[in-house]
Amino acid sequence: APPVQETPPTDETSEDEAAPPVQETPPTDETSEDEAAPPVQETPPTDETSEDEAAPPVQETPPTDETSEDEAKPPPRKTPVFNQSSTDEEQYKRYETKQATAKRQRSPRKIGPRRSTYMNGPRQSSNGDSASTFTPKPELKCRQPLGSQSWELFLSVPQDCGIKSVHHNKTELFAQNGEYRPSSFSGILVVVYDNETKDEIPLFEGACLIFKLLKDWQGDGRKTNSITQGHFIIFVPNEFTRVGVAPVEAEKCVDANFVAHYFFNGQDTQEGSLGGFKEFDVPTSQAGYVLCGDVVHDDSTDGGLFVGDIPRLAPAKGTVWARVGEEKANGWRGENFNPSYRSLKDVLGERQGRFFVRVYDESVRLVDSGEFRYSAQLRMIRVNSEPYLWDMLLAPSPCGHSPSTLQFIDNHGSAIGARLKTLNPYVTVGVDGTATIAPHPNGDETTWVIDGTEIVIKLPRLWWRMDIIDGGPICWGDRAIRLSRDEFRSRSDANLEIRVPASIKEVRAGFNCLDQKFPAERVNEKLRRVTLPIAAFVDYEEIDQPRSGGVGLKIRCGEVETVLVDIIPDHQRMRSCSSTPSNIEQELPHLLEIPRAFVKGPNGRMRYGKGFSWGELQAAGISKADAVSLTLSVDTRRRSIHSLNIVALMEVNRYA
Repeated sequence: APPVQETPPTDETSEDEAAPPVQETPPTDETSEDEAAPPVQETPPTDETSEDEAAPPVQETPPTDETSEDEAKPPPRKTPVFNQSSTDEEQYKRYETKQATAKRQRSPRKIGPRRSTYMNGPRQSSNGDSASTFTPKPELKCRQPLGSQSWELFLSVPQDCGIKSVHHNKTELFAQNGEYRPSSFSGILVVVYDNETKDEIPLFEGACLIFKLLKDWQGDGRKTNSITQGHFIIFVPNEFTRVGVAPVEAEKCVDANFVAHYFFNGQDTQEGSLGGFKEFDVPTSQAGYVLCGDVVHDDSTDGGLFVGDIPRLAPAKGTVWARVGEEKANGWRGENFNPSYRSLKDVLGERQGRFFVRVYDESVRLVDSGEFRYSAQLRMIRVNSEPYLWDMLLAPSPCGHSPSTLQFIDNHGSAIGARLKTLNPYVTVGVDGTATIAPHPNGDETTWVIDGTEIVIKLPRLWWRMDIIDGGPICWGDRAIRLSRDEFRSRSDANLEIRVPASIKEVRAGFNCLDQKFPAERVNEKLRRVTLPIAAFVDYEEIDQPRSGGVGLKIRCGEVETVLVDIIPDHQRMRSCSSTPSNIEQELPHLLEIPRAFVKGPNGRMRYGKGFSWGELQAAGISKADAVSLTLSVDTRRRSIHSLNIVALMEVNRYA
């Protein structure tokens, strides 16, 4: 008997075997949730399958004539040769079952709870082929709401996900801007969909709740199973005891029975130093992926800045699927791919900007996530003609800071004419593309745009001031404060505050001998602040015993020494530090941090806006002329008024 050929695919099977990985729903103005949705692998319903039934695992797309040699090709299917006997037929059925099982193991499984019809019809994949529709799955996240000191959990539900109800410990929750917020961190969330199917999402059940966040614990955290590399928040009961060194003090939660602990795991974190809890060993695992390429340092929290060639995504063992998309509203929704078969360059194409990357295991469970930026034109960033590095420090001369130059260099060694995202009165850009930044604290931080890629520069310049109790802080300065010994002693209840870049962890301070160490406390992701109590130095010999000459109270940051207070001879005429100090620029007395305006987004959450409204300025007692002199951003089109903005403006007006 001749060999029996394979059974051709029928209407019941061909669609399931050929369906490619499904793309995600395009992001909306409201959501980072849509950007965060895991790759859903559902098959569109066929004539014989109802839309409410669960979709079977989607099989990989068989290679076509258009598929390159480098792309994934499943092994050719071999048809066994056998006679047409009943025994052989049974063997053939077993062979078919084995082949189908193997194919399912190589393919992504659906994680969407049900089938749905995409509102705008079938979507197109990157090569123009139609892709299956899907319904995104709800995701458990965490955040510290704006203006709150407590962390909360919430279930993020994408718009296209048909939810009938959500229950927590048999209590029904009601959506707030597409989110369900349980008041307790223990128990189970039960999600009931429109087709009566259910999902159970466990909260705390003896194991820690682990969430990965952006750099410096910014943004919303996404639940994961272990700590890889990056910044994490772990929720545990109050009675759990932390072991190891905590980078940030634990904070409160909405559920008073739990506390939020900060964890950071970097490439230089030594083995065993991460710490954990006496009651529970925090699970750790290697990073789910590594991006290999040329990286340029800047101060953005939006991921590494890759330049030149598109980086290569190297998956870790156990990572099967990846998803890459654009991290902005209404941007490229992204694409699923197998990193073992397709490169990141194939997926990104000619795109530049900010992207998210998430990798999944065979069961499409999130393994790791992160973000990165890419600029093809940029090659190097220079500050004062030197490469801008993470540990750069710009210390002032005895006469203060000089203007700083900033250059973005392309592949040919020429300066790129980068666009300043927000106008800054202390920044000027020359015809050759070189930016000059005036010696002013409000000019330190700037954001630039090159081919859609945002680059943040926070000049690492030193600034300091004397904070006098009940007197309000004096503006930041860059020249030594001149005081007599009597004046220095009279300020024993005051503090010296020093602004240092994030790379500085501590400073040494003193007179001739720098024998005291002071830690640099974190203010935000780009800034640290050191506090030196004057009382710690009034008993020094240089203060107790008058001398004919002067002496300076100085600090050492790395290898740089800077004099903060110049103790001058007693016979010289003194000027009070609290009135009109001659050493600090006074023409602009508002050198406090200039606040940014908050607006309410379509989802009801507060976010940064373009500027303050006239109503907010008026409520804070600030005129239009004052707003200009204070370099406040004003949005003339906005009519809304928020108390949060008024309080910030009143604080600025207090010291203006």
